[in-house]
Amino acid sequence: MGTRLFSVTLGALLIAGVFAQGKIVVSNDEWPLSNTGYANAPDADRFARNVASWFTGGRPGNFLA
Repeated sequence: MGTRLFSVTLGALLIAGVFAQGKIVVSNDEWPLSNTGYANAPDADRFARNVASWFTGGRPGNFLA
């Protein structure tokens, strides 16, 4: 259920982002991007890359998470 809720929330944020100047990603905690998260979740790298790509529009960029 957590993944489904995150998908729905992210979808709402993506739609809202069309009308807003900034972008926000909401996650229930830091675990997916922690060392433990990377070691235990096979899609953690994909998640981080997708979020980074979304923020930068697919272009190179720098940000602090």
